[in-house]
Amino acid sequence: MRSRLSRGADATPALLHGAALPRVLRSPVSLALVAFLGAMLLTLLVARAAFGPAVGLRASLSSPHVVAGLAVAAAWGAWLRAGLPPARFWQITWGAVAVVAVGAAAVGEPLTRSYGDSAYILVRLGEGTVVAKWLGGTAVASWVHAGVWKFPPFAAALPATMLTPEGFLATLGALTIAGFTIAALERQPLRLAAVLPTLTPIWLMLSVGYLEYYPLIAGAMLVVLLWLFEGPLELKAPRTVGLVTAALPLLYIGFLPLAALILAGYLVAAPRRLWATAGWLLLGYVALAALLWPPGVADYLRTLHGEYNLGEAWNYPRYQGQVAGEHSIFFRPAFALSPARLREVATMYLWGGGLVAPGLLLALGAAALRSRWEVPECLRDSRLWLALALIGWQGFYLVFMVPKLGPERDIDLFFGVYAVVAFCAGLAADALWPDGHPRRTLALASLCGAMLGGGAVSGLYLMRLGVLGL
Repeated sequence: MRSRLSRGADATPALLHGAALPRVLRSPVSLALVAFLGAMLLTLLVARAAFGPAVGLRASLSSPHVVAGLAVAAAWGAWLRAGLPPARFWQITWGAVAVVAVGAAAVGEPLTRSYGDSAYILVRLGEGTVVAKWLGGTAVASWVHAGVWKFPPFAAALPATMLTPEGFLATLGALTIAGFTIAALERQPLRLAAVLPTLTPIWLMLSVGYLEYYPLIAGAMLVVLLWLFEGPLELKAPRTVGLVTAALPLLYIGFLPLAALILAGYLVAAPRRLWATAGWLLLGYVALAALLWPPGVADYLRTLHGEYNLGEAWNYPRYQGQVAGEHSIFFRPAFALSPARLREVATMYLWGGGLVAPGLLLALGAAALRSRWEVPECLRDSRLWLALALIGWQGFYLVFMVPKLGPERDIDLFFGVYAVVAFCAGLAADALWPDGHPRRTLALASLCGAMLGGGAVSGLYLMRLGVLGL
């Protein structure tokens, strides 16, 4: 019987076997550039086939997004060839993105189009009020706005454009997501799971001063996911699990299913810790809710229930009559699984999540499972089943969740789906090529290069030209 190592090597895609590569592609620089160009051209061709001449090939190829992406891919390959710490490159990159985003806010020149509830959150920030469904982020934002932004000596030093709600939210969002991204890469510097989600088009859009709530919470979600898959679930402390699952729905009500999955997975792995975990969860939820919502927990829950848009309330005209029920936020199955809706979902994913990550997840996930198929411990690892449950929930959410503002304006509603798919692709890549693997550098160069290439094209339309087909 072949050894575990040999089976793992046999399951590795042939492209990343050094011996299978032409000599010129054994350099990380060349491999990163070839992967970038291949993914970029594939994304352009798919988009052109789907949407025709509206996808301008020449304009896309010469766009700042593609040129900048190509430069980053080349620099990434050179960084790897020099043997420098991989995570440090992306920390510097996202720090530079934050500086550019803050500069754009200072001169009043947005770097991306607006989608979603940007007008609503700007009004609430201007009023200094907290939104129950976005409790954690809007409460902290209101404190920063009142205590720092409006502090006379500080305010006097800011340009007028940054004193507006738009300038404040763009700056706070860019700094918040950059801070969490850099912290995530510091905590897990050797994992592709920490890098690939940040190379999706949606992550770039959220990072450049996007006027919505999601830049305030996306980085926190990534940190939680990395913590969740760091070591066996049963070794985590009940206090940590309880407090994390308490904080997630207070940060964003849409994180409630993620909190439930974490709790369920933990209690399956460590059933004897039920009462300790439940105690910390209840204590953490009540304490945090009381801190963030001074009128009290009961008042917070009443306000939160009043913010649910269930059934047909505030529904996009084309979706009228397609909701599963008057108390539901999901489509009825017949509509959700119809060809028209599935085409819509695929279009949203092309522009928001990019073409590359789903393909990587399928290929790398299958290879990782095959490489360990004869190891029963893998199937007993609760993290595998938790990852599959997470992908299943996100897939259901993408297809069945009703985007109340329509598929185009609410394309950012599914930011978690795009990030989680790339995250799970990174988990599979880390299983195939752990730190110290002889092909690790080639995997880093090619996978990140491919994500950059596909994301450069999708991000161009998402952020500047407008998404097509929706």
